[in-house]
Amino acid sequence: MSAQVSPSPHAAISIQPVPEWVAPAETAAPSSVAGEAGQTVDYLIVDSQVNVIDEAYYYRRSLRVSQAAGLQEAGEISFDFDPAYQTLDLHYLRVIRDGVASDRLRLADFEVIRQERDRERALYDGRLTAILQLSDLRVGDTIDYAATLRGRNPVYAGHYADSFGVGWAVPVAYFRHRLITSETRPLHFKTIGDSPFTATQLTVGGQVTWEWSGHGLAAITTDGEAPFWYPNFPYVEVSEFAEWNDVARWALPLYDDQSAPFEADARRAAKAPADDAVDRMARELSDQYSTPEDRVLAALDFVQEEVRYLGIELGAGSHRPRAPAATLASRFGDCKDKALLLCALLRRMGIECAPALVDTSNGPRLLDHQPSPNAFDHVITWVRLPDGRDYWLDGTATDQDGNLAQHSSSDLGYALLVLPGEFFPRKMKVPPAALPRIVENWVYQSPALDAPAGLQITTTYYGQSAPGMRAWLNARTAEEIQRDYLNYVARQHPDVTATAPVTWTNDPINNIVATVESYENAHFWAADETDGGVRAELYPLSIGNLVTKPASPVRRTPLRLSHPVDTSVVLTVELPEAWPVTPFDREVTTPHFSFHSLGRIDQRTLHLEYRYRSLAAFVETEDVAAHTAELARINDRLGYELTHTDPADSAVATAEGFRLNQATFWTAVIVSAAGLFFLRQLWSPPSPFAGLASPPPLPAQATPPLGGWLVLPAISLVIGPFIPLATLVTQGATYFDGAIWDALGRNSPHGLATQQLLVFEVAGHTALVWIRLITVRLFFTKRQNAPRWVIAGILFPLVFTALDVLIAEQWAGIALDAEDTADLGRGIVGAVVWIPYFLISKRVKSTFIR
Repeated sequence: MSAQVSPSPHAAISIQPVPEWVAPAETAAPSSVAGEAGQTVDYLIVDSQVNVIDEAYYYRRSLRVSQAAGLQEAGEISFDFDPAYQTLDLHYLRVIRDGVASDRLRLADFEVIRQERDRERALYDGRLTAILQLSDLRVGDTIDYAATLRGRNPVYAGHYADSFGVGWAVPVAYFRHRLITSETRPLHFKTIGDSPFTATQLTVGGQVTWEWSGHGLAAITTDGEAPFWYPNFPYVEVSEFAEWNDVARWALPLYDDQSAPFEADARRAAKAPADDAVDRMARELSDQYSTPEDRVLAALDFVQEEVRYLGIELGAGSHRPRAPAATLASRFGDCKDKALLLCALLRRMGIECAPALVDTSNGPRLLDHQPSPNAFDHVITWVRLPDGRDYWLDGTATDQDGNLAQHSSSDLGYALLVLPGEFFPRKMKVPPAALPRIVENWVYQSPALDAPAGLQITTTYYGQSAPGMRAWLNARTAEEIQRDYLNYVARQHPDVTATAPVTWTNDPINNIVATVESYENAHFWAADETDGGVRAELYPLSIGNLVTKPASPVRRTPLRLSHPVDTSVVLTVELPEAWPVTPFDREVTTPHFSFHSLGRIDQRTLHLEYRYRSLAAFVETEDVAAHTAELARINDRLGYELTHTDPADSAVATAEGFRLNQATFWTAVIVSAAGLFFLRQLWSPPSPFAGLASPPPLPAQATPPLGGWLVLPAISLVIGPFIPLATLVTQGATYFDGAIWDALGRNSPHGLATQQLLVFEVAGHTALVWIRLITVRLFFTKRQNAPRWVIAGILFPLVFTALDVLIAEQWAGIALDAEDTADLGRGIVGAVVWIPYFLISKRVKSTFIR
């Protein structure tokens, strides 16, 4: 095709013939993509060819409009290029209708615009877009066009590095990607994801050609919520960089402001020219702050807060930072500008540091990728203090407070330091003090069942949670903050109204932000139509947001999780009367998260505590079903409902105060009387209970001492009686308060069963106290019956706990909690270890002989 002479919309654009090194593409079969549901445009040919030697990138696209909705997409032809180092050669543009092709390529029809797609992120790259709007385009038309981009970013210093997709969300009839290089410039490849292609290689006369091609590529559907590093659409990475140290060596000249070497003091910096602004700034910071940590904090604060974020990334500026003096003078810069300025300041103060290349998406899987400058999208700063402590600091972060550990960057996986001799990316380690933590305290004040309830919410933010919240609060007016908070709480309590403005405090020394909200809920107690009473619902909303089931639980890809997360919600309700609450302590721990819930009553104050901690950033595909089941298990137990069937009893119960529960009290008395009677017989032999009395003791010299492994059960036996006694004391309000007993029968749907459960537990704990006291007497007097009582003391709590759990779950509607599981586990382990020992041990048989 001969070149057409037309006025050019831009000097970098022209019409040229197809280069000779381009291989013609195979003709696509339209039927191979026809009939795909929902497709408005059929992609017939996707052909890309790269000449590494000539620094040229050819691409051809052929697409057919299959539905009217596709006219918009197919009707706009656009080409992006960087005028700083690229030219655009247009080859042809044809519209084929009913088998007849018409030439639509005219330079005058193109408009060249500068879009700056990242302007909202304060990034400017200077790239241009040549756009042509096709006229008279109809359904059924095929658009076939080709162009070549010439030139490569000089920042790569002649090296080639790129990537290309081998799978899309739309079907493709014919795909090819072709790479031409020479034997003297070997390329390295890594396929990310499941590629349908196998590369072929052809070497002729020193020229090496690689090709990936195929017909009838199906569309790829995605599950959503995949980890950011997961390749929903497979691609191939290509690079002339064989190792990571090759990338480090490439980056060194770009970050060449290393005039001040790492030294323990600033003597070298003192030799710098007096008019160097960076030197002057470093000296000012050194004079103001005496310790290395304070100097680092001061320099970081200056770079973060005094140098605004703005990236002028024209041409080589995509990867080359500006000189620190230029960044300091303009008081703006992007991540690499800020990182280099921070390093320049720290080096002049004798502090060891280096720019660190990171990837905010693929960082945790960086080592799975082909070494390349394109493997990174962000630059932070690595700092090592004289005492050997390492920190990763981000000059683009804002609103950070606290010590240096609390200023640490989030964990981005691996980072490649721009240092001489650096051979491999380093694994980032974030100090525990920097990890995010949020604690919410919801305090309800309910003076009566027929009155509004007050609500005060205090939320405290620690670690990396604090800067984000600090920035959010600083960016909004008081009215906006009040509105947003009120709407959030209204999701749980629709009738809530604010009684005071939202206030917040900032602790810059410890990097803590706290907010306080005050509300009144007119209908905290809602009418219960089922029984004419009232009910109140409690729910840890923030925890609920963290344990929602995935939108696509049946999936083919891993599931992304919010990580790291550590959130606690404490719900405290000051009730108008005593309330039946069965304490619970439940814990669910999986490889992906830990969830702990705790409930207890303290006289008339209900305490509910929930905590969720993430343990992983994603769930493997094969584990998603089990993970979803665990989330469902948590959601089923997350809320808490208070019910009251007779509000008229409230005033009576409130005035009554503590009243002894006769049923449980006399149960404890009767069991204690029986236990005391048995114990007294042991102290007063001979006894009518011959089975409990041993034969006359042997002479003292013939009785072996307690020793060996018997020391361990001896210690346990001394402590043993106090454990069930402590349970009776700490749960005294639940067990022995008559008001709670009556409220159980009145308000709980399993009232009678729960009352019976209380009697059973009081009897069991009391009996266990006396069993252990009797065992102590027999054990230390070395009676023959002692081993049997020890075994009984092991089996009794095991059987008692199992029956307690069974009754609670089957009759009282109380779920098994973590403490019950732990008790059963400890009991089984103790039985397995000590019962055989007391049955067959020679020391036991020779010791307990009286």
